[in-house]
Amino acid sequence: MKLPIAGLVLLAMPLAAFADTIPAIEPVYGVTTSKAGVTVRLASNGCTKKGDLTVAVANRPPRPLILVTRKRPDTCQSFAAGHADIAWTWAEVQLQPGQPFSLGNPLTADPSPGADGFAASGAAPATSCRKLEVVAVVPNGQGPIRLLGPQGPIDIEAQPLVAPAEVTGAEAGVDGGENVVRLNFAPQAAARLQAWTAAHVGGRVAILLDGRVIRLADVGGPLGSHGLQIGGSDRQNSVSMAAGIAACAT
Repeated sequence: MKLPIAGLVLLAMPLAAFADTIPAIEPVYGVTTSKAGVTVRLASNGCTKKGDLTVAVANRPPRPLILVTRKRPDTCQSFAAGHADIAWTWAEVQLQPGQPFSLGNPLTADPSPGADGFAASGAAPATSCRKLEVVAVVPNGQGPIRLLGPQGPIDIEAQPLVAPAEVTGAEAGVDGGENVVRLNFAPQAAARLQAWTAAHVGGRVAILLDGRVIRLADVGGPLGSHGLQIGGSDRQNSVSMAAGIAACAT
């Protein structure tokens, strides 16, 4: 008798149709197998646990398809790039040990400093470029792009208010006793951000780092005339974040 497995969904519908109903599908950094089962590496702010995820299995030829989706966002307030390796046994995905399968999630490169597949590097890595952008948040259902934000899915405009190439500098500092990262933008980006926020008081902007939402900000007035600053992290993470963004700055 098979016991019910928490977090496991067996699909009767095609996987693509199932995927279309879930906004929380995200790229993963890689997948490996062992005698014990299947391990998936995915982005984490430091708190991603197995119970935050659902693994769906579609048993269809030529081989089963596995899709990992997120039930709960990782809302830890850490700016450091990170990942979590989440493992399922062969029994948990109801496959035979070593059975071939396909992964339904898109694959992307792990931005973590020193990341090289699933292998850890013993050498001290150089500062990795971290891409930051500022985007306009729109009501859900009205945006061309849907991302997983700190409180759930959000819709954003396709064109950023500040593109990664328009970030000209970043430095860690302290403001009112709080650790912050100060950001500088190219003049055209600062003007674009200021104009949009002036016209959308009461709206929201999202700050993305390497394609992931790290902050949602309510617009109380024009922003961007003197750049932006982001708080809410410890000193080490603020310095790390600023160094990564500065490494990408033009």
